[in-house]
Amino acid sequence: FNYQAFVEEVDKAFTRKGLELDPLANLEMPSPEHTSPARRNTMRLSPSKIAKTGRVELKIRSFVRQRRCEMKPMFTDFDKANRGYVTRNQFHRIVSIMNMDLDEKAVGYLCNTYCDFGNHSDFNYKRFLTSIDPPARDVETAMLEMTSPFMAFRPKLYFNGRGKVMAKSSSSPMLSTGIW
Repeated sequence: FNYQAFVEEVDKAFTRKGLELDPLANLEMPSPEHTSPARRNTMRLSPSKIAKTGRVELKIRSFVRQRRCEMKPMFTDFDKANRGYVTRNQFHRIVSIMNMDLDEKAVGYLCNTYCDFGNHSDFNYKRFLTSIDPPARDVETAMLEMTSPFMAFRPKLYFNGRGKVMAKSSSSPMLSTGIW
């Protein structure tokens, strides 16, 4: 086993060779989408179990739409640390509180799909809710805008504060190019 070669192979994903010689270099870090598969430990399901899980999800989806009930507050009540996970027993309790007619087998099918934290007892309710009741496109856009960094307003170079085109000035970038 060549440990030095192993370290160099791992470092390729997060840094580059000779970085100490260029301390102002910007490196691209792997995005959460790239590292997500390594952080998830989903079970491999047979096609029959996937189909059974799909039927259970369809049943829950129709229950939620018919009764217009919101499931997320129930999960957040149980998830005090806001990790996006509840235990398998807590999930079963939430389903029971909402009067969904799910037996232990149906809960097991869902847990096989959504218990992906590595121990197969922590239920990923955020992924489950996205599957059961996906947000509308405009809601998703609004959430993205709310969580994105603040971008201060910068007026355009060629317009005044009221939106009117400003007169040519010697400081105009167009004058120096010879366009005007």
